[in-house]
Amino acid sequence: MSKLSIESKELSGVVLINTFFVEDARGNTVKNFEHLSYLDIGVDFIPTESLVIRSNQGTLRGLHFQRKNSQSRLITCLQGEIFVVAVNVCANSCQYGQYTTVRMSSEMKKALYVPGKYALGTLAMESSLIHCLCDGHFCAEEASGIRWDDEDLCIKWPLDELNILPVISNKDLALPSLKEFEQWGMKKYEG
Repeated sequence: MSKLSIESKELSGVVLINTFFVEDARGNTVKNFEHLSYLDIGVDFIPTESLVIRSNQGTLRGLHFQRKNSQSRLITCLQGEIFVVAVNVCANSCQYGQYTTVRMSSEMKKALYVPGKYALGTLAMESSLIHCLCDGHFCAEEASGIRWDDEDLCIKWPLDELNILPVISNKDLALPSLKEFEQWGMKKYEG
């Protein structure tokens, strides 16, 4: 069985993890999470919720976070391919407003850990199935986000690779830019 390890760490706290993987004539097994192994690589994460998200090709979700009692997330692509964006929205951070991206597919056998102080978005490059473990608890009253196409962030979504227009919910289309979010007095993020 391969050993759990960190592959890259571009922004503080965001970690791409090589998961445990073993394959033989029967098939394969992937272990995406084990608390003690995560502690060994510096990630203190205890999931309390598990989500499975199916996205049709071209579905763009996000950029989502909770203003208070933020949830850290562990993302794994079980089927298809996704483009993931994590934006630092913690006002006290020197990396505030910076983002990182990663492409994930079912063949990668990797997991992406995103701390609660980040807004998270995904774009399904093909029909995809995503497994998301979260710590803490979802609180609808604190759910928030910023626009996926915020001009100040200049996120380079790979939309030109799709042969269709992105599918975005009305709720996500109504999200504010990061500047608007700040102007509304919500910059004091309590992640």
